[in-house]
Amino acid sequence: FNKNLRIETVRPNRLKIDLDTGGEMISTSAGNALVKLTAAWLYGAPADGLRADVEMSLRADQSGFPDFADYQFNDPGRSAARESFTLFDGNLDANGQANFRLDQPYLRQAPGKLKAGIRTRIFEPGGDFSSDNVSMSYSPYPAYAGIKLPQNRWGSNELKLNEEGIIDFVLVDEAGNAISNR
Repeated sequence: FNKNLRIETVRPNRLKIDLDTGGEMISTSAGNALVKLTAAWLYGAPADGLRADVEMSLRADQSGFPDFADYQFNDPGRSAARESFTLFDGNLDANGQANFRLDQPYLRQAPGKLKAGIRTRIFEPGGDFSSDNVSMSYSPYPAYAGIKLPQNRWGSNELKLNEEGIIDFVLVDEAGNAISNR
């Protein structure tokens, strides 16, 4: 497989893009999360007045919680498959900044924790754009219920009919810490 690539088609980013979501995980338990977008030219001047768009796509996060690796926290009856949707589309202010809220009410039907892929593009006056991609965890709920089914002799989850079996349940917060008395 060979592909000739003209050198004019490869263009580096000319803008530095910073998307601050307030932490390593987007959490909706604290209300509508405020996101701060900042862009500056690589030589330091703010990217004032430039058009920006921010899109997010979601998928189910199967990683679970490390302390409860044997538990299933995702609801198999719900799906997180969604096309990307726009979080922000507008112009940056004189300081090269824009603030917007993550308010997505349909995420109440999420199967569990999600993985968010966020793509930010800042458009230059000539039409070119600089882009930045970020992937992070997205927690649509303040707590997660986990279930652990008994395993058969081959290591698969199995609950036999008309026989006694033990099903374990656990409730954890967004960070994976067990919550008691609930």
